[in-house]
Amino acid sequence: MAGMVIFFCDQCGLRIPQKDFITGKARKAEETKALCAQCASGGDAAPADGAKTVQPLRGSRPGVRPAGRQTPGQGGERKSGPAVRDPKLGITPATREASAVARAGKAHLAAPAAPPSTSRNLVFAGVGVVAVFGVLLAVLLSGKPGAAPREKARHSTSESPSVPRPAAPTRSQPPSSGTETPPASETYDPRASVAASLLLQAKQYQASRPEDPWGYREKLEQLKAGYARTPAGDEAARLLADLKLPGKSAALAPAPGPVEGQERVQTKAAIVPQGPKVDGKLEDPAWQKAPPLTLGKVPGMGKAELATTARVLFDDKFLYVGFDCSEPDTASLKKEVGERDGKVWDDDCVEVFVLADPDLGYRHIIVNAAGTVMDENCAGGKHDASWNGDIKAAVAVEEGKRWTATLSVPLKDLGAYVGENLSWRMNLTRMRPARRGAGVQESSWAILPTMSFHQPAAFGQLDGVSIPEREGGVARKRDKPP
Repeated sequence: MAGMVIFFCDQCGLRIPQKDFITGKARKAEETKALCAQCASGGDAAPADGAKTVQPLRGSRPGVRPAGRQTPGQGGERKSGPAVRDPKLGITPATREASAVARAGKAHLAAPAAPPSTSRNLVFAGVGVVAVFGVLLAVLLSGKPGAAPREKARHSTSESPSVPRPAAPTRSQPPSSGTETPPASETYDPRASVAASLLLQAKQYQASRPEDPWGYREKLEQLKAGYARTPAGDEAARLLADLKLPGKSAALAPAPGPVEGQERVQTKAAIVPQGPKVDGKLEDPAWQKAPPLTLGKVPGMGKAELATTARVLFDDKFLYVGFDCSEPDTASLKKEVGERDGKVWDDDCVEVFVLADPDLGYRHIIVNAAGTVMDENCAGGKHDASWNGDIKAAVAVEEGKRWTATLSVPLKDLGAYVGENLSWRMNLTRMRPARRGAGVQESSWAILPTMSFHQPAAFGQLDGVSIPEREGGVARKRDKPP
């Protein structure tokens, strides 16, 4: 069978057996066209080899018209007349047309049916309409179309009208049984709530720092300006009207007589030609030029169990301070803060308060057990942490015995002025956080009337301070002493 050509009838599409060509029943018109025995005989002969006859389908495919029907625009009705045969195959045009219709019918049966796109779109549209009606029905049944705006207004910090808010039960108050309702006049105002919190903070500040009434006044003024027309703002205005502040000179004047039955702490400045090395240790011989200053009890804090001493030195450009802090439990030293001006006062730390010129306020310097520095300028009741002196600090730890700290600060950064035999105010303190069953321990060189360290009127007195005029050092002068 190799090389054999298989022919299909050009009219009915049936396969033509090879023997029909040999017996002459089938005809070849060209190399690629042929008619089977039935079509070649004009449709009278039976299909060869039991082949089934395919009946053409009328109108089964668009664009194919049934045999014997005239399409519009072809000259009207079909005229009868003698059949004209194809000169090549010897068949009539009517027979060819019937064969084309049969082939079209086969193609129609083989092609897949078109999807019912219109019906499917209608189904999708119906489902969408049902969903929309379901959402609308849920909103209508909830009966609270304004719930979302009210919830947003509750958390808003703007000055929009407040809305009623039931009081939440506290831990000490059992939940309401549901029979009681809050009064109609009770409203929640976020501004009023914040103002009340700020007023409470101002009062707590006044109680903890009675020596700083200016800071208390500043907080009240901020509250009055920022939260006017609130109950707390109105109360702040009344407190400001009744507040009587002492003059700055009276606040910084020496404390009259003894404090708590003890004489005022006083020492003489130790001046050396060359300051000691700032390495956290007190081994430099220059430190021996300064007498040790003993830190003692702070009111309200109990006895200072651990010994602490400090030494103060001057040269022509710097102030040097060294601390020796007894500590048998050095393994539990708290030294968590490492960033400049962080909350180092929460760690084991030492503090220096220096008042060189009352008109400029006093400098406050803290060094924790990690050697981290926090410094600020305190004047007029304000604490300005943006002030940064050129401070060098170092810490050393002797395991199981003590930790020591040394620092240096330029005299010009302390607000010093040129002069001889001057008197400065100063305090030196230590704070030891609670640990292993022991409470917080604080100690101070100055004898303080209350537990606050920020009491410049109670600072110790440092006499004999001499500040020479130096290039790169202190150059400021005063016409008269403060």
